Amino acid sequence: MSRCRKPDAERRTLQDAVVAEKVRIWFDAEADFLEVRFSDKPGFMRETKNDAVMERVDKRGRVLGFSIMQVSRLSKQRPIEAELETA
Repeated sequence: MSRCRKPDAERRTLQDAVVAEKVRIWFDAEADFLEVRFSDKPGFMRETKNDAVMERVDKRGRVLGFSIMQVSRLSKQRPIEAELETA
């Protein structure tokens, strides 16, 4: 019986994934802004392909969280999609 192996790129992505025991969520109604953090480690915001979504990453590019701008403008009929990139 042969064993199925995952491609190296997929294995790295799974190994580098952030596993959060606690998730912090902030919503600022006045600014119409939602932020989700998986970690309180130092990081910076980086653009994604979706104009409404920014990802928070550490200096190595690992995802620490994300934010969504203009939350009230999101359609309730379909979900927002964004790819959070890993280093």
